[in-house]
Amino acid sequence: MFIRKLRERSRNFSSHGKPKTKDAAELKKRIKDLEKALEKANVLIYGLNSMIDHAEKAHKFPIRKKGGTKQ
Repeated sequence: MFIRKLRERSRNFSSHGKPKTKDAAELKKRIKDLEKALEKANVLIYGLNSMIDHAEKAHKFPIRKKGGTKQ
């Protein structure tokens, strides 16, 4: 029973073949959008880390949680 389901699924995946040109264009657009979102998130992370660094230097105490602490 398990082998039969596995074979059916493998046939479903192999029957798809290459994506159509419309699908490929949509996927490329999706990739570009995701890359933009990733870059925006990285800029935000960099900014937040810079703010934390500045606050730690200005107030002279650690703000970030230490990695080895237990709760």
